[in-house]
Amino acid sequence: ESQSTEAVVSTQSNEHEGSLRMKTELLVQMDGLAKSDDLVFLLAASNLPWELDHAMLRRLEKRILVDLPNAAARKEMFRFHLPPAINQEGGIKIECNFELR
Repeated sequence: ESQSTEAVVSTQSNEHEGSLRMKTELLVQMDGLAKSDDLVFLLAASNLPWELDHAMLRRLEKRILVDLPNAAARKEMFRFHLPPAINQEGGIKIECNFELR
C-alpha cells in the first residue's frame, strides 16, 4: 500500500499515538537494516522536505533535491503532453492555446 512520505515521517506535534508507534517502528527497522548485509532500496518523495522528521532524514543517506521547472520547461511539458488540437466527432474542435507568465 502506498503512503505519502509526509503522512509517515512528518514532524507534527499533534500526532496520533498510533502514528508515533508506526514511525518509531519504521526508524527501528531502518536502523536494523543499516547493520545487516541485506540490500534495500528505499525511494521517498516529498513536496514538503522541510516538514520531514529529522531522525528519518539522518537515516536516508542520499538526497536529491529537484527544483520546480522554469517557465520554458513548463511550456515544453504542456506542448509535449497536450495536442495542439483535438477533433472530436460531431465537428467540435478543441484547441490548446496557453501562455505562461
